[in-house]
Amino acid sequence: MEDYIRKEKSSVLGHTICKANHTSSAGGDDYKAFVRRIEKLLTVVKTTKEEIDNNGKEIATSYTDAINDIRKYREDIDSYLNAMEHRLLERCHEINKENEKAIKKLDSEFKAMKYELDTVYSRLKSHGRQSGDMVLVANKTSSTLKSIVQDLKADNGETKLQLCLFKRSKTIRDMISSDRAIGKLEITLTHPSFQEDKKNLYDMVSNNKGEINVKSKTDKKDCYITSIIVISSDTIACADWANNSVKLVETKTGKVTSEIHLSSQPWDLTSISDDQLAVTVTSENKIQYLHNRSGLSKSNSIDVVGRCRGIAYNKENLVVSYDDPSKVEILNMYGKVLRCLKTDTSGNALFERPYYVVASADGESVYVSDNEKHSVTRLTFDGEMLGTYKDTELRCPRGLVVCRDGSLLVCSSHGHSVHLISSECNKLKVMLRRKEGGEFCQAICYFDAADKLYLSNFTLSDQIRVYKFT
Repeated sequence: MEDYIRKEKSSVLGHTICKANHTSSAGGDDYKAFVRRIEKLLTVVKTTKEEIDNNGKEIATSYTDAINDIRKYREDIDSYLNAMEHRLLERCHEINKENEKAIKKLDSEFKAMKYELDTVYSRLKSHGRQSGDMVLVANKTSSTLKSIVQDLKADNGETKLQLCLFKRSKTIRDMISSDRAIGKLEITLTHPSFQEDKKNLYDMVSNNKGEINVKSKTDKKDCYITSIIVISSDTIACADWANNSVKLVETKTGKVTSEIHLSSQPWDLTSISDDQLAVTVTSENKIQYLHNRSGLSKSNSIDVVGRCRGIAYNKENLVVSYDDPSKVEILNMYGKVLRCLKTDTSGNALFERPYYVVASADGESVYVSDNEKHSVTRLTFDGEMLGTYKDTELRCPRGLVVCRDGSLLVCSSHGHSVHLISSECNKLKVMLRRKEGGEFCQAICYFDAADKLYLSNFTLSDQIRVYKFT
C-alpha cells in the first residue's frame, strides 16, 4: 500500500512539474486538479486505515463470538441430550414400577390360589379310601376349581409385564459413527479494498439479461415459483408451489440439476448453511428441512401451529409468518416457539395476511410483507413496530429481500413493480415496472456479489427473469 501511495505521489508531482514548465495558465488548472487528486488519495488512505482498524476490532469480536457460540451450542446440545435422557429414564422407572406392582399382585393372588388347591388336594387324599366320601368331596370342590381356573385365565390375559429395550436414534447413531462435525466454522476473508465502494442500488439501473427456464421433465403443471434463494455463484434454489417441488437450477445453463417432491405445496425457502435448507409446507402446517449434498434430499421436519408462509433464518433461529392465524413467530431449530408477534401495544392486530419475512442486515429486526394490508412492516423481535411502508403502487406485496446496504427490494404483485425502500421503510424509488418485467411479480432474490436480480411472475410462470444492475 505504501509503495502504491509513494508511486502515485511521485507520478503526480512529476506530472505537475512537467505541466508547469509548459504554460502557467494550464499549469494553474492542472495544479488544482492534481491537488484534488492528492486530496482524494489521502481520503482513500484515511478510509483504508479506518477500515483496517475496524477489521482488527471485527476480528477480535468474531473470535470471541465464535468461541461463545461454540460453547453455547455445546450447552444447548447437552441440555437437549440431558432432557431426552431424563425423559427416557423416567419412562424406564415408570415401566419398572408398573411391572413390580403387577408381579406383587400376581404373587398375592397365586398364593391364595395355591392355598385353596392344597386344601382341596388334602381333602381328596384324606377321603381317598372312602368311595362315597370321594364323590361328595369332588362335587363340593368342583365349583372351587372352576373359580380358580377362571381366575388364572383372567390374570394371564389381563396382566401384562413390559420389557424395556432401548433403541438408539438412527440420526444420532449415524452422526457419531461417521464422526460428522456438529457444526462448521465459516471463514470470511476480509481485506482493505483501497477502492471506491460499490454503488448503492439507488444509483443503479436494471438491464434485462433474459430468462431461466425452470420447468423440469417431471412437472405435470405450469410452474408457480413462490421463492428463490442463491445457493452459490451459479446455482439457485426455487420452490415450485404448483408441482409440489423444490428445485436446484444452474444459472448459466438453465438446467434443473436436482429436484425433490414434497407431499404438498412448498411456499418459501431459507438457507440454514452451505448444505441445509428449510422450506415451509403451508397446507401441512410444517417446516421441512432439506439437505443439499450432491443433490436435494429430505431431512427431519417440525410441526407448527398454523398455515406457515414466509421463513427466514436468523441467529440460530427461524422467523416464520402465518396467514391463518395471522402472526409471526420466532422458533428455535426444534420448533419451540420463543416469541409470537400478533398484536401491537394497543392490542390491534399487526397483520392480516403476512406472506413473506426477512431479517434486517444487522439481524436485529424483521420485515414482513402483508398481502392484505398492502404494506411492508418493520418490527423488533419483541414486537415493537419501527416503521411501515405503503405506496399507491404497492399492491399485494409478495417476496422481499435485504440488500448489502440495508435497503430492501419488494415485489408489488398487483402493482406490477419492484420497489426499493430504505431500512427505515421509506420509499427510495421503483426499480422495475410492468413494461420492464414487473408484471404480477412473486418471488425475488438479489445476488449482491454479481449485482443480479432473479424474479418470478405469473405471466412467464415457467421462467425466472434475470436482471443485471449497473
